[in-house]
Amino acid sequence: MSSGAQQLAAATEEVSAITTDQMDMLADISLDIQNLLKMSEELKGQAQQMINR
Repeated sequence: MSSGAQQLAAATEEVSAITTDQMDMLADISLDIQNLLKMSEELKGQAQQMINR
C-alpha cells in the first residue's frame, strides 16, 4: 500500500471512531431526555394531585 493510501486508511479509521463516539453520545443524550420527560410527567402528576387535595 502506498503512503497516501495508508494515510487515507488511517484517516478513515479515525473518522469512523469519532463518528461511533458521537453516536454513543447521542444515544446517551437521547436516554437522558427520555428520563427527563418521564420525570417531568411524574412531577406534573404529583402537582395535579396536590392541587386536587
